[in-house]
Amino acid sequence: MKKIKFTRKLKPRVLLNNSIPFLQFTVIDENDKNLGIMTKEAALQLADSKEMDLLCVNKKPTNPLCKILDYGKFQFLQSKKSKKSKKNTNTSNKEMRITARIGKHDLAIKLKKIREFLENGKKVKISMRLRGREAYVKDYGKGTLDLIIEELKEISEITFPPKLFNRTYNMTIAPFSSKSSKKNEKNQNEKNQNENKKISVEKIEENSK
Repeated sequence: MKKIKFTRKLKPRVLLNNSIPFLQFTVIDENDKNLGIMTKEAALQLADSKEMDLLCVNKKPTNPLCKILDYGKFQFLQSKKSKKSKKNTNTSNKEMRITARIGKHDLAIKLKKIREFLENGKKVKISMRLRGREAYVKDYGKGTLDLIIEELKEISEITFPPKLFNRTYNMTIAPFSSKSSKKNEKNQNEKNQNENKKISVEKIEENSK
């Protein structure tokens, strides 16, 4: 039996201080000022005089670029930025999976959860996996997605309409943006005004009889 080899994804090598292989390169200081082309020895001496490090930020042999910085502080800021990015990714989008044959009670529970996500400012990706013969029936399960849209239309907008790909329906709904909210508010006000005009006309007609 042939053995399966698992390859570990290696992190890109950091070229720092003496490990930089180039003899000369463009140097940028800690304030992003371009110091021009310097020899490796001169750049290292300059970084050392500032009690800082020299980091290669562009490893292309045709145009190497190195920056003088505090590498410890740089690592800390990069780690903080990465954690913040992951946190935003995890909290700004939610996913809800449903089946094409979901019952009314289960659907009501899912709708309640989706509503909570939307009210907390989260986008919600809704996916529906079709199984077996379900995939061969035209628009099978789409009615459930349409029902979800209808139930949540007062607090959400469709950012990605229902689409079927590889036996799976996907759609994304999100809380109204400020622009959409103003548009809906304007439409609602116009609707109310038209209704009020209609009522006024009916009352005038009644009084004239």
